[in-house]
Amino acid sequence: MVFARSWKHPEDQRLEWRHGSVVCAEVLIPEGVPPRDIQGIYVSCDETAAKIRFDIPSLNVETNGDLFFR
Repeated sequence: MVFARSWKHPEDQRLEWRHGSVVCAEVLIPEGVPPRDIQGIYVSCDETAAKIRFDIPSLNVETNGDLFFR
């Protein structure tokens, strides 16, 4: 459900609400994550990937627009 292209379910309002909650879930880490522990990121477009790769060459950057709301 997390990676579905849409959470819309016109035929079932309850399923749409449930699916929307899953898609919008986030992970909260009380003390944060030290930058040294971040191994890679996903970005929505190639333009952003290029900027990140320029600024942080050691970071693994993958473009995957399906993970972002557009």
